[in-house]
Amino acid sequence: MKLKKLSALLLAAALVFTAAPQATLPAFAEEANVATEDAATATPAFDAYQIDGKGASKQVSSYRNKFASRVFDKAFGDKAKKGIYPGLEDTEALYAVFSLKRSGYKNDNFYKKVASKITSQAKSIKKKGSATGDFSGEKVTFSLKTYATPSSWGSVETEKHLAKIVLCATSLGLKADNLGGLNLIKKMAKKSNFEASANYPTSREMMMLLAFNSGNYKLPAGKDNVTRKDLIEALTGEALDQNIENSYGYVDAPVMMLSPLMPYYAKDAKVAAAYKKVDDFVATEGKKTDEASNFVNNAYSLAQVMITMGEDRLATFGGFDRDQIIAYANKAAKEELHNASFTRLSLQLLQGYTTMSYAVSGKSTTLYRDLANPVKSVKADAKSLTLKKGKKAKVTFTVSSADNRAAFGPVSYNKKAISKIAKVTTKATNTKVVVTLKATKKGSAKLVLSVGSKKAKVKVTVK
Repeated sequence: MKLKKLSALLLAAALVFTAAPQATLPAFAEEANVATEDAATATPAFDAYQIDGKGASKQVSSYRNKFASRVFDKAFGDKAKKGIYPGLEDTEALYAVFSLKRSGYKNDNFYKKVASKITSQAKSIKKKGSATGDFSGEKVTFSLKTYATPSSWGSVETEKHLAKIVLCATSLGLKADNLGGLNLIKKMAKKSNFEASANYPTSREMMMLLAFNSGNYKLPAGKDNVTRKDLIEALTGEALDQNIENSYGYVDAPVMMLSPLMPYYAKDAKVAAAYKKVDDFVATEGKKTDEASNFVNNAYSLAQVMITMGEDRLATFGGFDRDQIIAYANKAAKEELHNASFTRLSLQLLQGYTTMSYAVSGKSTTLYRDLANPVKSVKADAKSLTLKKGKKAKVTFTVSSADNRAAFGPVSYNKKAISKIAKVTTKATNTKVVVTLKATKKGSAKLVLSVGSKKAKVKVTVK
């Protein structure tokens, strides 16, 4: 394999999952997720668009739950039984905790133990400059300087380690800008640390922006600190073009660069242009007819596409709709769940199914943040509705928001008043809310639907 191509593969792998200090998650199996050139020439041609995606999204929650259980059991189960919990000594393990928590996996006692441990360790670092941890099976002493140690890839990844701590702490209900007295946001934003780091381009900026946005943290002001604008420019500029040009068919790096950018899509032309570039790139790769080189048969790339589609509420991406991508992922998921070895793919698929579950349900949250998408207007398709007792009828409300690509937040209605005459259910997409009413008692009432700060009213009469 050519050296230039190998470098690109190493970059993609580094972007996907970086090692943490004293990483002690179970040893991952060797992952042959990239076909060799010889294998690529021997595989039959295929049409990536020929797949039955009908109903694929219905399986999202099931696979999310299966992978959550698998990740917990393999990564933490045995140690938790012995009273050993992950802490600041292993940021990779904390990233897995974050992924479990945000997936909805239920284990309050485990989360409380982790939260207590990292808070105690942070207090120790604040007071003494160091702390101890034992998740590796032996007691280790570390400090924040430990995160400046070069990784196995030879890069210094201070901000990425801090970002994983921030994501975990935030998901557990802690404040990363005051964790045991430590302001991790301030430390992560310090420009002198940032400029001293040697890192693969863009993966650091991606993780930093995701972490900052996970708790809507306020960044320290002044020229000595990195700003969100700095990170956005890094993710939409020359580095994106280089990652597309030097991708050699692997979509991971360009796709991942989009994950933190959706909040800026509607108000930043550079962000919108970046989406167009990556969407065109994925479409080009998706049309390849070689089974080995098409990204839908690279489970690791496919997981990153799922994460980004779910995180950014993309109904289509590169010519593929959600159900198609989910259906391809389901094929990979079946194989991974039957794999006796524990690979990184389990965690990546968990993250992918988590973001996709939020997207297909229209909830105002993602893996990394709550969505801030102001609603401009709500309009009903009728001013009044009359139906007979026992019958059903629907009212469709069209919602205009700042970014119609994104979920627009919680939907509510005047339940106490309308329930006197009808049972009500609601179903929301990115642009509509469909309200179904089943008449239960004669009378009349106003149905008042609230989406964000906007409301719409419909007079309902039951005869």
